[in-house]
Amino acid sequence: MKKVALLPLFLLVGCANSYYFVELEHISSLQEGKPFNDNPETSADILFTGYRYRNINGIYIDVGVGYETSNDLEGTNPYGKIKVGKEWSAK
Repeated sequence: MKKVALLPLFLLVGCANSYYFVELEHISSLQEGKPFNDNPETSADILFTGYRYRNINGIYIDVGVGYETSNDLEGTNPYGKIKVGKEWSAK
């Protein structure tokens, strides 16, 4: 079912440019930090790599695999990531 739901998004991107990406993501609770923290119960650090598909309308899809470096998230490595979004110009 999830694959069927993603199919229209890939079709919407159409003839997109594709890029490799590598990113380090830090997730933490804003209420527990000032503004970020490294408490094991409220934060996590994840290293991701994957592909980004972006079309000329600013629609993008990130598909990646991540490895959690802080051992704070529930579950085991590796982690999957799918992110869909739209970017606008600030002009």
